[in-house]
Amino acid sequence: MKREAAIAFKNYVYEARDVLEKIISKEFVLLSELAEIKLNYTVEKFEELSLAFKVEVRENYQNYLDFELIKSNFRVLFSEKNNSIVNKFISDVDIIKGDFEVEYLLKMKKKLLESLNFFDVLGQHEKILGPRRLMLYLESLLEEPHVIEEPTEPVVETRFDFDILLSGVACLGTTTEQMQLVHNRLSDFKQWQLQHDIWEDDFIDGKHYVYTKRLYPKFEQLCQSELTRLKGLMEIEKEAATLKAIAQNPMTIEAPDKASPYIWKAKDADLVELVAALNQAGAIQRTDGEPITRKELMEFFCDCFNKPIKDPEGKLVKVCDREKVTAYLDKLADALCCYNADKVAVQEKRKSRGTVRV
Repeated sequence: MKREAAIAFKNYVYEARDVLEKIISKEFVLLSELAEIKLNYTVEKFEELSLAFKVEVRENYQNYLDFELIKSNFRVLFSEKNNSIVNKFISDVDIIKGDFEVEYLLKMKKKLLESLNFFDVLGQHEKILGPRRLMLYLESLLEEPHVIEEPTEPVVETRFDFDILLSGVACLGTTTEQMQLVHNRLSDFKQWQLQHDIWEDDFIDGKHYVYTKRLYPKFEQLCQSELTRLKGLMEIEKEAATLKAIAQNPMTIEAPDKASPYIWKAKDADLVELVAALNQAGAIQRTDGEPITRKELMEFFCDCFNKPIKDPEGKLVKVCDREKVTAYLDKLADALCCYNADKVAVQEKRKSRGTVRV
């Protein structure tokens, strides 16, 4: 029974585990040693050895036609239980906090833990779902009667090169045009995936597009990030344009052409209190939707009631400093309550008269 690929895969994973711990603990001295480690231990090498292992398992089954024999071989090869190692392994948070080779460590840790968990399934250490997962894995290897071959990859398309896309974005004049270009290119990419890519549900890597993972692994995420940036830029441009328009064409509330026939009989402070409350509550707005300031609203009321008020903002400060800030508003509320009480009394009186007549 062939075991070379299995042993090579297992040894590589265990070596990678030791090397990863060495990097995390920073037990190396020379940067050249780190460079050599990163060259020898890669995600691509994990996948290469994993594929060779799958081919070897398929060939062994074709030679012996015995699942139990294959499982016994796994039990011997993967007798070491890795669950405790996986649970004690450094967390992603600690790697990020360490701020040292973060991207490389996170990628390698993911592949390493996937492989160690996979070994536990093959060695029949996982008691709950392990047997079922193992049988599904063996059955998946027999879906094709011949040795697994790498399909011919499609030609790399420059339109899905993000750097080239950014160059095209920079040539456009408006943010809207730039967003349209990125959006259309992202839509083209999704259509290309549906037409030409292969959707795979791998035991170790999970669900993914095969060619996208190899040729354009970050294209979709980069496009989404660029769209987010352009949307934010568009909001800034809109706000700047609005402020510029307001500065060039300041809006003021125009008083009536003729003098108002009405006058304000209450105190100046009462009018200030009323206008400030109306403005704060947003009860009065312009018909054109433009913002209105308290100063503009105060000037409008003063003109309407022929009541010029000196330093209305100063009077508003004094109003707010009073023990009873809403003195005039409370007075208005009392007046409304009195009106309602008088109205109810009149209605009740009319009802009683109607009852007597009957």
